[in-house]
Amino acid sequence: MAQVKKPEVEAAILEGAYDLFLRKGYSATSLAEIAASAGISTSNIYVYFPSKLKVLFALYDPWLRERIERLGEEVARHHEPERRLSLVLDTLWVRIPEENNGFANNLMQALSTASGEEQYSRDLLDWAEGRLSEMIRSCLPPGRAHLTDRSLLAHVFFMAFDGFAMNHKLQREPGRMDELIALMVGLLLGEPKAAAG
Repeated sequence: MAQVKKPEVEAAILEGAYDLFLRKGYSATSLAEIAASAGISTSNIYVYFPSKLKVLFALYDPWLRERIERLGEEVARHHEPERRLSLVLDTLWVRIPEENNGFANNLMQALSTASGEEQYSRDLLDWAEGRLSEMIRSCLPPGRAHLTDRSLLAHVFFMAFDGFAMNHKLQREPGRMDELIALMVGLLLGEPKAAAG
């Protein structure tokens, strides 16, 4: 007979896992620690989640979706294309990787250590790239809007996001990210002065 899932147990698992991932990171957190924090046995976690990766995705998916939607709202409040694009890139490459003690880094740890049997769904990435493409397209002059076709540019930006998420705790050169963002904004808007500056 299948066990009945209890919402309060699932919530306790997710709350404990979130706290552990924030403090220790995905790789250093075990299922046994997550179970102990929820007050259940390790085997009981499998009633709710088939793997530690699925526990992380249950946390990461709504977290990133909410953050990307909030970015969309922030971008909509600005009118100048340069400011809008700068906000998108600064949020994606600096702010999100630093938020919640570098929570985004947990996904990088998880994916880099996942076994071949663990299923990875591209649904979240595809959704995020689509939303990012919409934001970027809204900033570009009509003659450059094609740069967002097929979400390829957004994919490149998310691959850079992954790198910044992995390295968020490393000491950065002051001003380097500002220069990088200004360069990308200038290239996207077709403004060589901004790109060179």
